[in-house]
Amino acid sequence: MEPNAVASKTAATLADYMALDEPDGPRYELDEGQLIVSASTTWEHNDIRDLLNAQLRVQLAKTGAGRVTSETDFLLGPSTVRRPDLAIVFAANYQRAFRRQLPIPIPPDIAIEIVSPSEREPSVRRTTQQYLLAGTHAVWLLYPEVQVAHRWDCTAAAAPIIRTINEHWDEPQLLPGVIVPFRDVFPQE
Repeated sequence: MEPNAVASKTAATLADYMALDEPDGPRYELDEGQLIVSASTTWEHNDIRDLLNAQLRVQLAKTGAGRVTSETDFLLGPSTVRRPDLAIVFAANYQRAFRRQLPIPIPPDIAIEIVSPSEREPSVRRTTQQYLLAGTHAVWLLYPEVQVAHRWDCTAAAAPIIRTINEHWDEPQLLPGVIVPFRDVFPQE
């Protein structure tokens, strides 16, 4: 997720979204038919994303359990396209065609979002619910300001599992053996 994620909204269809010329301009997501212009990310946000991505990439390659990508569009419904900070697609769901396809035509199996202090909780909850309703198994929300992470899944409708900086990122049921200590990704300044 981006700082100030909802800069503006415009009604749009999936076809309108696909026709956007984005590389040199603003970044977009499609939220149930509303085009959202997203703000740029911070250095800290990118550090956390890149550190977690690097560790997950190495561990997923060793286990063969799946693939990780960052800032990639995923189709969550006929009028919803989200771009999680990190996304994991299990090996059984990964297709080589995804490497050149946008949006990826399936929801990520695991979505990881780095939440900015400027993001409003209703917007974060809405995005989390969109992932889960589309079939994402788990959504991790990382809060760098307070150095905690919340893990949501379809069974945690009322409350997430909360992890602190002294704990680790893992998915023992979904990705056995893949573990990343939060101390390795949250800033230690």
